[in-house]
Amino acid sequence: MKIRYQFVANSSSTSFVIAGGDNPVIKITLEVPVSDLSDLVTNDSSEIKKWFLDNCGWNGELEEYCQKRLDIALKQIANGKTIYAGNISNETENNVENAIYYLEIGLPMSEDYEIIYYR
Repeated sequence: MKIRYQFVANSSSTSFVIAGGDNPVIKITLEVPVSDLSDLVTNDSSEIKKWFLDNCGWNGELEEYCQKRLDIALKQIANGKTIYAGNISNETENNVENAIYYLEIGLPMSEDYEIIYYR
């Protein structure tokens, strides 16, 4: 008999038995390269400006909050950082994106990156 202590991703189902107190909680952790969730990966100022206008603009103008976020992104590009931009939706076939959306996981803080814009 094979005993596993983790769920298996390539299996159609996994059986489990858990002993615990009153309705224990399972902590789910996802480690996903941010590029897998990004529509745009760039070091180009004009590309991130266009992304902000497309996603946060109105009549070719950015609201103040978005302009401040764009300014931060442009400074990061000037400092040699890569910018990752995207949208998390429930209208996708990306299972990780669906999990983030439905489980309301959000984007956690990390020392590996800075969240510039999240709405």
